[in-house]
Amino acid sequence: MEIKNEKLLLISIVILIINFFFINSYILAVDILILIEWFYFLSTINAFKKIKLTLSFKKSRTLINQPVEIIIKFENTSKKVYADLSIPEIGKNIPQIEINRDLTEIKIIHSYHTRGKKIIKYAFLSVKHPFFKILKKYEFNAQILVFPDLEYSIFNKELLRELIPNKLSKIKLLEDPSYITGIREYRNDPLNKIHWKLSAKHRNLLVKNYDYTSQGRLYITLLLNLHTEIFSRNAWKPILSKYVEDTIRGTAGIIKHTLDNKIPVKLLIDSKNGILKSSSGDWVDHFELLAQSYGSIKTFHEKIYTITEKEIQFNDTFLLITMYLTLKDLPHLMKIRQKCSKVLVFVMPFGYRQRNSKKFKSYLSIPTDIMEIEKQMAILRENHIYVQVWEENLAFQEGIELVP
Repeated sequence: MEIKNEKLLLISIVILIINFFFINSYILAVDILILIEWFYFLSTINAFKKIKLTLSFKKSRTLINQPVEIIIKFENTSKKVYADLSIPEIGKNIPQIEINRDLTEIKIIHSYHTRGKKIIKYAFLSVKHPFFKILKKYEFNAQILVFPDLEYSIFNKELLRELIPNKLSKIKLLEDPSYITGIREYRNDPLNKIHWKLSAKHRNLLVKNYDYTSQGRLYITLLLNLHTEIFSRNAWKPILSKYVEDTIRGTAGIIKHTLDNKIPVKLLIDSKNGILKSSSGDWVDHFELLAQSYGSIKTFHEKIYTITEKEIQFNDTFLLITMYLTLKDLPHLMKIRQKCSKVLVFVMPFGYRQRNSKKFKSYLSIPTDIMEIEKQMAILRENHIYVQVWEENLAFQEGIELVP
């Protein structure tokens, strides 16, 4: 507790000195006023020592710009006090709160404009008087998780539904490799389904037919860290910040739409805190992970490709969302394609145009490495690897609709 009473001390000393030289009714009146001020000062200190303050959020989760209720409780075993409350972390100042004996409760409405875990650690209770000031600091750990905003998107184009059935489909897509039902001719299937001995015998590519156990998943790998092939890393830092926020919103929109259609989603994120995973049928679990994921210019975990190769299944559709892509990434994509039905790659070097903004003239050009990938588009599509590059002026849904 911080106490400042220099003015009260100074005026008390001056009045005391005057009392040695002059005694009259006016001086006695001033003496009484000073004594009253000292009594008020000491009683306020005593009351402050006995005031307990607790702060909590009514909800544990909220959305960006959504009002959230903060509950503050004062427990007072002393006299009634009028004090100012300040919460610097949310920029709130409430003057002249009447803190009664026993329990006083007040509620504050606040909203957050950015995603992530928000923490309130401190609050200050103070009394400001012309002759003194008392300030008491309270510490706590009130937390709330702010979910990211989502970019509303439709991710069920007809070609995608062949691989990712919607909720009305009767097709079961996930194959059981432990039970072979027959042999058929090769039709752009993963290479590990080819029956090499029979293919050599009949001089024609034949693949194994498996029994089905359940539907396929959408497997999303989200790369938030700056790619190792980008050399001017500090120059890309502000661009990375926009890309991260754009892709978090876009991924949230895809996940929400996909899960609403009863399609399982597996999420893998390369973040500054390492590789994060989420596999759930509830969009809230995925949003919790997205809300706390951030990018870095210092780290890039290339082993995320290896993890994907180990976990992905035959009838999964693999979606890679990245800021940057080079020819060095293609071998990883080819290996993943051998183990799944289809590979989609969304490349967003500058993020995308927001859905509620008009088109504008852009002066940013696609990096050379990504343009080299675009030259390989025809070959990649033959292998069911679809790469879509977003220019700065392209909206998220517009880019999705360009995927064949």
